[in-house]
Amino acid sequence: MSVEEAEQMEELVEVANGSNGEAIDDLESGDVTDGHMTADEMDQKRKQNMAYEYLCHLEEAKKWIEACIDEELPATTELEENLQNGVLLAKLGHFFAPKVVPLKRIYDKELTRFKQSGLHYRHTDNVVQFFGACENAGLPSIFYPDTSDVYDRKNMPKLIYCIHALSLFLHKLGKAPLIMDLVGTAQFSEEEISAMRAELDKYGIQMPAFGKIGGILANEMPVDEAALHAAVIAINDALDRDDQQGTFHALSNPMALLTKLDDNFVSAYHEALRSAKKMKGADSSTAEDTVSVKTEEKDIYDVILTQAEIQAEISVTNLKQTLKEADNALLERSLSKLKSSLTSSHLKLLNINLDNLESYLDALLKLHEERQGDGDFSLLNKQDIQDTINSVNMDCNFEYQKNISVDKINKALNSRNRDALFEALYDPKAKYPPVLNFASDLYFEEFAVIREDKGEDLVYAEVHGGVKVLTAVAKVNKAISSSSEELLACLNEEDVHIMAVEAENITVYQQDMTSALQNKQEMTNTLLTHSELQEIIDVANDNVKTEQTRLKLVEEINDVLSNANAEDLFVLLTNEALQFENVFPELAVLYYNCLAKLKNSHPEGQSLRWNEIQSAINLADAQAAHGILVAKAVTAINDAVTEASIDQLCSALTEQELKVKNVNVNCCKHYLEKLDEARKERSNNGKEGAEWLNVELPDGTEMYYNLVNGEHRWEVTDDMIFDSSLLTWDEIQNLINQSTAEEERKVFLNSNEDKIIKLQSAYKGYRARKQYTDRLNYLKNQEPQALKIQAWVKGVQQKKAYKTRQKLFQANEGSIIKIQSAVRSFLTRKAYKNRLNFLANQSDSVIKIQAAWRGKKTRSDYQSLMFAEYPPLNVVRKFAHLLDQSDTDYAEEIEVQKQRQEIVAAIRHNQQLEKDASNMDIKIGLLVKNRITLEEVVTHEGKMSKKEQGLACAVSAGLDSLNKESHERRKAYEHLFYQLQVEPQYLARLILEMPQQQSTKFIESVILTLYNYASNPRDEYLLLKLFSTSLRQEIMQSIENMTDIVTGTPLAIKMVVDFHRNARGHSYLRDMLNPLITSLLEDTSVKINTNPTEVYKNWVNQQETDSGVPSQLPYDVTNEEALKHKEIQELMEESIQQLRSWSDKFLSLILSSLDHIPYGMRYISRVMLQSLTQKFPEASEKDILKIVGNLLYYRYINSTIAAPDAYDIIDIDIEKGGLTPDQRRNLGSIAKILQFAASNKGFGGGDSQHLACLNSYIKGSHEKFKQYFRKACDVPDPEVHFNINQYTEAALVVKPRISISADDLINTHAKLLEYRAKIAPDSLDAIHELLEDLGSAAPTVEELMGSGVNKEDEICLILSSKHEGVEDAKSDLASLLISTKQLTIDIIRCQPGENLTEVLDRETSEDQELQHRSMISLQEQVDARAVDKDAAVSRAKSVKEKSERKMPLKDKKVKVKEDLSKLSGAGFISSDSHYQAMMKLIAQDIRNQRRYRAARRQDLQKLADTKANLQKKKLFFESQIEYYNTYVKACMANMLAAGKRRSRSSYVSTSSPIEEDQKPKKGKKEPKHQTIKYTAAKLHERGIVLEIDGISPNQYKNVQFEISTTVDPAVFQCTAKVLTVSETHTLKLQELLQLQYEGVAVMTLFDRAKINVNLLIHLLNKKFYITK
Repeated sequence: MSVEEAEQMEELVEVANGSNGEAIDDLESGDVTDGHMTADEMDQKRKQNMAYEYLCHLEEAKKWIEACIDEELPATTELEENLQNGVLLAKLGHFFAPKVVPLKRIYDKELTRFKQSGLHYRHTDNVVQFFGACENAGLPSIFYPDTSDVYDRKNMPKLIYCIHALSLFLHKLGKAPLIMDLVGTAQFSEEEISAMRAELDKYGIQMPAFGKIGGILANEMPVDEAALHAAVIAINDALDRDDQQGTFHALSNPMALLTKLDDNFVSAYHEALRSAKKMKGADSSTAEDTVSVKTEEKDIYDVILTQAEIQAEISVTNLKQTLKEADNALLERSLSKLKSSLTSSHLKLLNINLDNLESYLDALLKLHEERQGDGDFSLLNKQDIQDTINSVNMDCNFEYQKNISVDKINKALNSRNRDALFEALYDPKAKYPPVLNFASDLYFEEFAVIREDKGEDLVYAEVHGGVKVLTAVAKVNKAISSSSEELLACLNEEDVHIMAVEAENITVYQQDMTSALQNKQEMTNTLLTHSELQEIIDVANDNVKTEQTRLKLVEEINDVLSNANAEDLFVLLTNEALQFENVFPELAVLYYNCLAKLKNSHPEGQSLRWNEIQSAINLADAQAAHGILVAKAVTAINDAVTEASIDQLCSALTEQELKVKNVNVNCCKHYLEKLDEARKERSNNGKEGAEWLNVELPDGTEMYYNLVNGEHRWEVTDDMIFDSSLLTWDEIQNLINQSTAEEERKVFLNSNEDKIIKLQSAYKGYRARKQYTDRLNYLKNQEPQALKIQAWVKGVQQKKAYKTRQKLFQANEGSIIKIQSAVRSFLTRKAYKNRLNFLANQSDSVIKIQAAWRGKKTRSDYQSLMFAEYPPLNVVRKFAHLLDQSDTDYAEEIEVQKQRQEIVAAIRHNQQLEKDASNMDIKIGLLVKNRITLEEVVTHEGKMSKKEQGLACAVSAGLDSLNKESHERRKAYEHLFYQLQVEPQYLARLILEMPQQQSTKFIESVILTLYNYASNPRDEYLLLKLFSTSLRQEIMQSIENMTDIVTGTPLAIKMVVDFHRNARGHSYLRDMLNPLITSLLEDTSVKINTNPTEVYKNWVNQQETDSGVPSQLPYDVTNEEALKHKEIQELMEESIQQLRSWSDKFLSLILSSLDHIPYGMRYISRVMLQSLTQKFPEASEKDILKIVGNLLYYRYINSTIAAPDAYDIIDIDIEKGGLTPDQRRNLGSIAKILQFAASNKGFGGGDSQHLACLNSYIKGSHEKFKQYFRKACDVPDPEVHFNINQYTEAALVVKPRISISADDLINTHAKLLEYRAKIAPDSLDAIHELLEDLGSAAPTVEELMGSGVNKEDEICLILSSKHEGVEDAKSDLASLLISTKQLTIDIIRCQPGENLTEVLDRETSEDQELQHRSMISLQEQVDARAVDKDAAVSRAKSVKEKSERKMPLKDKKVKVKEDLSKLSGAGFISSDSHYQAMMKLIAQDIRNQRRYRAARRQDLQKLADTKANLQKKKLFFESQIEYYNTYVKACMANMLAAGKRRSRSSYVSTSSPIEEDQKPKKGKKEPKHQTIKYTAAKLHERGIVLEIDGISPNQYKNVQFEISTTVDPAVFQCTAKVLTVSETHTLKLQELLQLQYEGVAVMTLFDRAKINVNLLIHLLNKKFYITK
């Protein structure tokens, strides 16, 4: 490869892997966090970016492989897993080297084995074949990963790095397309990036330098093409001469770049190359004969072998000859020769174990003989040998593993170690049948019994068979709690070896086994053993047989009951097989009756069961016992009645067993009387003195009892004679009940006599009251008639009394008049005195009422002023004083300007401090890791200190010089920046024309400074106008499709989002999202994971953690396979429910906070909606609203939900590690669902099929989002919102000012000149005049500020328009209106009148003139004090304005009349209603002044808070820098102490070779230089020297290396000596560290020695630097 080609390749790689920092930093969100990050946060951000870049490289590799093999690959996140088996790699190898990797040699090409059981060791063959193809193609070996890096997934980035290098290498050869660059354009979810980051952190993999592939390829393949050509010619000449030794000598020439030459194959090389050359010459001659048109010049390589062809023949010959040697070794049965052949580097066989060499020989010889037996006498090929080796290894390893496993098992049994036994049984290498985790105690107990019975150690066959049986037994135990069908299936398994299993008895088996299991719960082994199971089966079978016999006898009993034969029934009941208890012969009839009655109660055809018969027998026995007891009790009671014995009767009735009810011992006498009466009555009606008594039982059965001998029968016989004089049981009980009731009633009435009397009295009272009520109701019904009677009587009486009184008054009329007059006089005087006293006592209340009335009047006037369309003049006059500028107004205004200037300077200062501290942080971090030298850190620290000092003492120099030129230049810049500020089109065009990288920096440093970071309504209004203008222009000029806004990052949108997320809108986002996000993070029960594969793996891991035993389930599965498990389905359903619930909470929160969104974001959304509608009129509203939603939700809100810690939405304790992966996954999943809802994107098929259930929710949420976006765009114009009009600029009390650095000012000037034609195409545009005032070129810092001034120093500019005094007619009229308003205010405050015309027409009195002069004088004093505080105030008031205000009141009225006439004629105001429009304008100014003052006070408070926060931030940075300075000084001290602390050793020498002219002056010690010496053999042994071209390893001891320090502590002199020849090379630590950082592991010294970079750095650190 030529130097030019290498440079072109490196440039191509740099383009392909170019910097996409902005795209990476703006990953998924399109913005950058401006806040300072700690070292941990920076490390987290770096890891996140690294994971994203690696995903991009994976996507690049995937696309390239798909293009090469013409096959669709799985998803990017699954690519690594699918590369492990090497199938895709082998197919790729077949693509560019089909002969090296034929398709038929690809193992498991269809992935059948991989899908069934995962990776197999033979999959490594595919990886090896891929490496062979790369080697055949000529790819340098420095790019190759190890086989284990791929198969064991130890370093997959190295494989992807190799694929990238291969693509570039093949593209250079014209064999493959160039790989694409997707960094910054590929899109991945936050979950995918976090998962990849976790994977990289897990293995601790250092990411290869993908951007340096081109340079490494160029360095690894330095080829001298002329020397190579000469070497190839020499080889071909030797072949033509048929010179074997000459051929081999030519082949050994290093310039031929041939490898793997073997001295033993000289003749074979020669013959193979001669044959190839003859064949190529013959093909060339044939081609010339067939070509009709001669070429002008024949290529020599058409007839001779090329270097690649020679190398290919050498490789083929090496393989063939080695295979021949192996074949001969087999025939000779020579182990030594076979060993030499198998370990040859030409075969590259894998997994060779020399301990198995004899087995290799036998297996290969057997294969060889089988081939010959089939008629195949060809040599064994490499694959045959490799397959045989692998097979033998497996067999030998299996026998070894069996012995080890059996030893472990016997040891575990001896030591009674259950866990060790189970672990040995679980060992997959021993290939035991599967063991079950829950049956570990069963295995141990049974194997212990087997070993004890045997009396010696177990062997493999016994263990293998035992495991098979015991596993089957364990399955039976598990099936006991399942269905009977499953239990029967387990019992019938061949491995369980349980005999006599009857399917019809399975239910009995299951019941007995369940009971047995419950009885074993307290034992160590809670499972049933094989013998116990067999015993349960046998016992159950016997019980079933017994039960069958019993069933037959029970059927016979049912038949006997049908035939009515009590004797036959008794015979069956006493059958021993039935095992009935308590069957007595004398109760046979009773048994028959009970059973017959029971059978008749059953439905027809239903037989009695055994337990029913036994119950009936027990019932009959109980009835018989009860009947005998009753008969004896009846006999005893009758005897007591006969003998008239009260005591005997009482004793009989209270007998415990008899249980006679309602017996009261106090009533026994009464009982005796009653029973005796009944007995006598029965004696008169029946026979007395017989032997038998008839007893009726409770169920109606009759028993016959012999009173003489106590015999009892159950059926009547002829010899029975019944005694009818005896009382029966029922009669006795009835008489007892009746007697007890009578006695109890008598006692009750006696004890409640008082209550009975009261009851009777109450009843009588009730009847009396009822009679009274009836009488009263009668009278009420007759009320009208009674009233008439009473009225007539009273009328007669009143008429009589009236006539009598009338006569009395007539007789005394004069006296009555006098009395009335005196009384009236007295009452009047009394009322007057009371009123006076009342007013005197209520004076305070009167004052309050008057104040309230005046307040009401004032409020009415204020309402009229604020809301009336045309307020009256007297109302305006009352509030006109509010327009005066007081000392407080001026002081607050000046303070606001001062605070804003200080805040802008503080912001810029903190930004610079943060940038410098961040850089210092990175460099010190690299210093700790030995990435850079200490001197570089010290240098940066010095620069930073200078910057800090420059910022601390920033002054406005240069432009403030007292000369005309500086003054005019300052004024010119003030006019220019004023024009840029108020006319947004200039800056909008400028930032669109500038390159994006420059425009971003320009926005951050200049734009926000120009508008004072929108610190007041005016600046915010102007900044918003700039944003809207820029957005309109970008949409109209740069956007071709609406989707470009979504897929790209328009600059205007980036400006808006950055500003509102980090400034104005940050508090809104934090206030809105902080509570909900905090509650989500604190809720540990929320675990949202919608990836079935991850959920499955976590589930398997949890199972293994809980059980302590490896799971039998496969670890790597697809989503479909994972979702087949019920547990995974439940977990996924729970995750989806949580995801839906929390997404709905966030959605509701966002929708409800619409009114709190910053006005700027809503207005820009409105501008975007209008602009897109104008640009794309055919687009539907829903499509445009999606684009608006992309701005309002996705870019502004979504990222803060996904990463709240990055945007300061929540407070994170860094010591606790920040957010956990589960928390980030929860937030990312919610953000993803909300993003899908905002863009109406659902889940389709493939890997996300399981999430399709969320599509309905997404669709419904999208409709809510559409309404939300539509309402968000409904906002008023900025002029209305910020109360800005055409007179605002003219009414400013203090001129606007900005603070900008000299460098930014010069840079802005230069950019305006550079893009002058673009930003102002019209040559008459005002911007051209302003730029011409500043000259044709931007000044330097020295020209602008003077010498000795830092470019970061701040300049304060008071902005003003150049054309303030020379505006056009319209502007003149506007100024005239403002001055007329001010004069009118002065007039109406001193002159009364109902309207303005009346005020102006009235004569002016002396008092009014005096009042006017006093008012003007007072205002002038206030203005003068304000000017003393800030000269900018005086610039805000023109000389003309000041002179007009000093005019007399009379002259002002004349002036106002003239001005009003002009304004009316120009149409500015109307003369209708006595110039009421002027009053309207003045009232509007009063209202605005009030609002402005309130807003100004709020601004002062906000500015104070902001300043305090900035001060805290400054102190933080300063403390951080102070810590860095301390750290650097400590490092410097340690560095200087290195020479003092270094102890001498045998290999270190000190010398000071100083030239005469370099000797130090007296009094100064010359630093001593350290030297270490090693032989190349020693360095080779340590791995530092890898190889030296031209010198064999056994000669390395003759090569001496010396490394010496120099004056520069980071530079070393390395000298290599071979005998008397020496060479010197300078080693720079910075260059070594750079190579290490770029991933270059090997470097070349002296153009010959290959050195390990990492080990060389380690040696330098160890020998020359202090190590703690």
